[in-house]
Amino acid sequence: MLRQVDAELAAEVERLNKARADIATILRDGAPADTPAGFESVAPRLSVGGLPAALHDASAARSPGLP
Repeated sequence: MLRQVDAELAAEVERLNKARADIATILRDGAPADTPAGFESVAPRLSVGGLPAALHDASAARSPGLP
C-alpha cells in the first residue's frame, strides 16, 4: 500500500515540476499563458489578428479605443 502511495506521489511531484518548468519558460520568454508548449520563445513574435505582433502593438498604441 505504501509503495503505491509513494509511486503516486512521485508521479504527482514530477507533474508539478513539469508545470513549474513550463511556467518558468513562459515567464522568461514573455509568452502568453495559453502558448502551446515548445512555442514560448517565438510566441511574442507571432502574428496577432493577421498582423505581425510588432505591427499590431504599434497599431494598438496609436488607436487605444480599438480592440
